[in-house]
This record gives sequence, C-alpha cells and structure tokens, in this order.
Amino acid sequence: AKILSDPCHLELREWTSNGFPVSQLIVKSEQAAELLKKVPGTYVTIMTGLLDLAADVDNMTACLVEPLREFLAPFFGGKLLICGIGNQEQITDSLGPETIRRLPLKAMEGLEVESQFIGMATVCPGVEWNTNLNTANVIAGVASRMGADCVLLIDSMACDNCNRLCATIQLSNTGMSGHNAPRVLDRQTIGIPTVSIGIPTVLNSDAFRPECIPDTMFTVSHISAVIKTAAYAIASAVLQAVCPELDGPSARSFVEHNLIW
Repeated sequence: AKILSDPCHLELREWTSNGFPVSQLIVKSEQAAELLKKVPGTYVTIMTGLLDLAADVDNMTACLVEPLREFLAPFFGGKLLICGIGNQEQITDSLGPETIRRLPLKAMEGLEVESQFIGMATVCPGVEWNTNLNTANVIAGVASRMGADCVLLIDSMACDNCNRLCATIQLSNTGMSGHNAPRVLDRQTIGIPTVSIGIPTVLNSDAFRPECIPDTMFTVSHISAVIKTAAYAIASAVLQAVCPELDGPSARSFVEHNLIW
C-alpha cells in the first residue's frame, strides 16, 4: 500500500548502536495503524541475539539507555512510577518483578547523584488471576496517589516470530499487553502516559515451528538465564536513563550489590 511508503503516515529508521541492530517505527496515522494492526505511536526494537548468560550485557545496556531516555525525556522534572508486570512464580512471566528486585530506589539515595525525576517509585501489582484486582486499576491508583506523570511498564511478551523469541528488547509509548495480561495497559486504561519495555519469552502457539527453535530454549535453566540477563540489563539501563551522572560500571555495581532477595 502507498500509505506505508508515505512518510506522512509511517517512518522507519534503522541503525546500529553499540554493536546491535536497532529499528524505530513511527506510526503516524490511523490508516497506517490499521494496515499494520498497531496503535499510532513509536516502536523501537533492539535485536540482541539470544538473551542468555553469554550475552554482551554491557553493550546491550548501553544500547537500551539511548531510546529509553528519549521515551522518558518528555516527563523529566516530574514523577515516574516503574511497574514490574507479571508473575514472579512463573519463569517466563517473571521479567517485570525480577527487574524491580534489581531497582531498590530507596538505596539510590546513597548514590548522591541527580535524578531527572523529582520522585520515583516501583510497584509489582501482581497478576489478576491471583489478586482478583484489575491490574490497570492498581497501577492507576498508585500513580494517582503519588502524582506520577508517567508509568514505565516492564513485562514479558508473546511473539509470532521465532527469531525474536528471547532475542529482542522492544520499547514503545503505546502501552502493552503481556502474554498473561487479560487487557492492554496504556494511557486509556491507566490514565497517564506510558512507556513500555518488553521481551518476548513466549511464542504464540500458531507461530510454533520446532525446526527453528533449539531444544535448549525450552529448558528452565535457559529461560531463567534469559530473565536474569534481561532484568539486569533493564535495571541498569533505567538507572542510567534517569541518572545521567551514572556511567555503566557505576550502574552495574549498584544493581549487583543491591539485589533484593
């Protein structure tokens, strides 16, 4: 369709950052959104390769900091709520809570570095199946109480492309729906702007192709390694995005020494 080649409707950029391929898709019109089956907004995808313990975490983190800071920049000077979505007891759905474990914000007061936000908080709202509470309402309630200007959502995702399974980091400002989420979490359901970070840890059943996925990707140890690596990288990137004085080694040291058990 001509619409998809018209920069008034759609804009696509591709580049390499810290050794990783990155793409940015900006869906500008409802017509383009309908054709792509996406919500208008900005989507960034970092092709990391398999996210296991052998991943180049330092460069991957540096690559993630750049787009994350751009997404959060409009809200600098305000308050940020960071939400770890998912079920910590289910390995494939534990990315959000595991990332929050690595972001003890109270401990950040000892860093004596300036933050781009005047206030930050973290919350893990749990999953609706366990809590019997609407996750969007829980987040909205906390955000309202603290006067948050933006919500950063971190969650595991499902995907239709086996090449992206445990191999990409995806960011957007359009909201998100994790693979166990019954409804979308976005500005409409939460009440304030959202930025999301997601990693596909589950493949939709209709996209399953045994020949394109190594058997090791289905082991508990492999998924655990993916979650650990991804949570570490995301937590470090969040720290650097909101505290520009922190360099990579400083953020890494903070995350390693302040993990909440």
